[in-house]
Amino acid sequence: MIVHTLSNCVLRFKIPLLALSTLFLLVDPAARQADRAVGESVYPIYWDWRQPPFTIYWGHVIPAAFLPRWGGENQELIYVFTGDYYNYTQIPDGLWASLDRGKTWENRLLNPRSRFNDLEIHPQESDILFIAEDNTYDPGGIDRSEDGGWTWANVLSGRIVYDIEVDPLNPAIVYASTCCTPIGGVFRSEDTGETWNQVAPETYLSTIRPHPTQEGVVYGARWFSSSFEEGIYYSSDYGTTWEQIAGLYGGQPYLEIDPHNPDRMVAFGRSYGGIWLSENGGQDWELISEALPIIIADPTILSAAFDPSAPETIWVGLKYGGIYVTRNDGLTWEPSNSGIYAGSGINGPQCLGMDFNKSGDLIIVCDGLFYVGLEILPTFIPLILNDVAAAFQR
Repeated sequence: MIVHTLSNCVLRFKIPLLALSTLFLLVDPAARQADRAVGESVYPIYWDWRQPPFTIYWGHVIPAAFLPRWGGENQELIYVFTGDYYNYTQIPDGLWASLDRGKTWENRLLNPRSRFNDLEIHPQESDILFIAEDNTYDPGGIDRSEDGGWTWANVLSGRIVYDIEVDPLNPAIVYASTCCTPIGGVFRSEDTGETWNQVAPETYLSTIRPHPTQEGVVYGARWFSSSFEEGIYYSSDYGTTWEQIAGLYGGQPYLEIDPHNPDRMVAFGRSYGGIWLSENGGQDWELISEALPIIIADPTILSAAFDPSAPETIWVGLKYGGIYVTRNDGLTWEPSNSGIYAGSGINGPQCLGMDFNKSGDLIIVCDGLFYVGLEILPTFIPLILNDVAAAFQR
């Protein structure tokens, strides 16, 4: 009998009853790190549905998942929110945590009334969590946990918070972009989020991103209207003063920085605005979404991430189009929707959230469904297919 092994891989087989020839191997990308050459991208992805507790209501999965996050240094830990804002079921929603990559779940926070905009996990202490809320319900603002989400304290109240980011070079510094005048602007904490100071009261940003290698440098993206103030912003003094460095044709709400080369960044999120790439620290930008399919209208990018395991590789969640990936900075794009439920309407899935861990594992949320990306290893097929067929004949 022929045996094929991969370092630390857990093998998983999908064998359709009428099509043995479609046998393939699924494996967590992290398990194949030892077998992958430096800079080699993952194989095509199969999206494995691993939803927290749910029910089906009129054809929809309730509660719906959103804001998927890996748990910092813990490569097995995943957090995800679920929401049932219309109280269709009695299943608890709020924040769920999984210690085994989504195979089992436990509820950490029951708070169905709040509207959550962001979840930030401390990169070195995975038990420290921050939630960015709006102010629809008191107290709003920022909630902080020191025990992995079991208990929470409100540390900044009475305002809308869009984004929270821990400084990767000094994890005691945490930034928050908030709204609106006179109590909004950029806030900074210098004690790991226990207390906060308003450092830029007139700078309203929808996204804030600290530079991963330059101390004190912070970038921001703004898109609230069609005014000349929308665009990309830059600070060199830990978020105290800001300058607009690009208008970006009306702005984009979201910004991500390439971990391989921090001079590279993408901006995206505006309706029908595509995705833009800068290779010189946000000074100049190029639209890289022309090769994406036009579905109903020009592409709207709902989520995006640089692949930490492969340079020039960018993953996006496309409105009505699911997941696409480019391995050449947008010259070509390929779909990656194997396993994603396509829905019953004329439109495809809307993938609102994604997150990579340091090992290059990707998790996503599409149409309220949570998925873990598993690699498809087609090279395994010819090694075992004859043995499997022979086993079925015995």
